[in-house]
Amino acid sequence: KECVADVKGQYAYEWRVIMRIIDDQMNLPPADPNGPPPTPIVLPKIEGTETRQFTIRGPLLNRAPDSKTAPGRALGLVHPELTAQAELSWQSASYVGVQAGPAVIPAKLERSVAYLGPLDLTIAEGKVVGTPRLNLAGVAPLLEMDKGPVVQQMRISPEMCDGWMKFVAPLLAGVTRAEGKFSVDLEGARVPVDQPELSSIGGVMTIHTAEVGPGPLAQQYLNLAKQVKDIADGNYAGIGAMFTPGVAPDPNNNAATTNRGLLVLPQQQVKFEMIDGRVHHQGLQMTVKDVIITTRGSVGLDQTMELVAEVPMQDNWIKQNSALASLKGQTIQIPIRGTLATPKVDLGVLKNLAANLGRSAAT
Repeated sequence: KECVADVKGQYAYEWRVIMRIIDDQMNLPPADPNGPPPTPIVLPKIEGTETRQFTIRGPLLNRAPDSKTAPGRALGLVHPELTAQAELSWQSASYVGVQAGPAVIPAKLERSVAYLGPLDLTIAEGKVVGTPRLNLAGVAPLLEMDKGPVVQQMRISPEMCDGWMKFVAPLLAGVTRAEGKFSVDLEGARVPVDQPELSSIGGVMTIHTAEVGPGPLAQQYLNLAKQVKDIADGNYAGIGAMFTPGVAPDPNNNAATTNRGLLVLPQQQVKFEMIDGRVHHQGLQMTVKDVIITTRGSVGLDQTMELVAEVPMQDNWIKQNSALASLKGQTIQIPIRGTLATPKVDLGVLKNLAANLGRSAAT
């Protein structure tokens, strides 16, 4: 026998109560009371008391009998013939510094797929668009999105930078100031809800213009730019000491202590792809005065980094400092490892370059 529903009505809900229930389920106490506390899952803050219409029709059980005696085989999380329609709404929502006003999102279920949207939400002076879907045909829910725009001209905030954006653009991690706008176009996304580390996501983030104040990695880039510029200007004294463990830096060279400027990100498109729990990017460009730094590499969901920063030698530097003539057309490559919170820049290339140029200048 089948259990078939044909229900139409309305439902009322209060977001504050719903989010409290979700928080209780997501942020459980540690299994080992003597162990380290788990990292809390930050949930969005949603407000509103809503009443909406809904319909549900079709088989409620998701098993099809193979025979009169066999228990049957699973068809997925829901029966493929079950259909439903409803709306999701709120009065306000916020998450990692992103504010959203009132919204109504249509939702429907058909053939084991739940569709949300099409979305057209005004968030942080920009738009979130697209039609995400939750595929319930397998043993676990799978969030999917097709190729197309998802974020349009959204304003950047420090909280947003320290959320998902730092995985695509690592220099944004922990920034104290962030101004500008960005957009995101997906090539596609498949996110296993129960195992997000197995996600496959690709696309392009367009930075329209942005300026960021120093976070842990951004500060390293500012220091790097200062050191490269010192070499370009022929200021070799103290650079070797700066890179040597246990040797105090030259007090006149303040790159490591007082370089608190801004990183400027010009208009650009940065390709990104998440594979095997790591977000890869290429071609992220930033400038500090006349020093251009371009990065490529990956950041893991555990926030470990494997990056390379590239600094091209500019013609005007060579005109000002003839000792750099042999570097014409070349690019300095600096490896960066560690974590987003504690980046480790391998400055061996700059140390050797400064030492060689210093010896040349002395002779």
